[in-house]
Amino acid sequence: ATSLDGPENEPRVREFLTRQGAAFGNYITRYGTGSKSFEVFDIPDGALPHLRLLDRDGTLSKAFSDPIAPHRVDKAIEELLAVSKDG
Repeated sequence: ATSLDGPENEPRVREFLTRQGAAFGNYITRYGTGSKSFEVFDIPDGALPHLRLLDRDGTLSKAFSDPIAPHRVDKAIEELLAVSKDG
């Protein structure tokens, strides 16, 4: 996960993640919230949250922007897992 809060907000972000029990890698962009982050992370509509699913090779499979529908994400993950079993 990558936060677009910017380095100056690291203590606040770290506190939030700790409260949430986050047990996965988390990063903070050096660019903060703004057009540079949207450009660097290729978020063309600037909508947050933004979710990307990558296949096992790191190739973008699907991208979701706000609103992110959980059932659509689940379906996309199931499709990716089915492809990885076949390949």
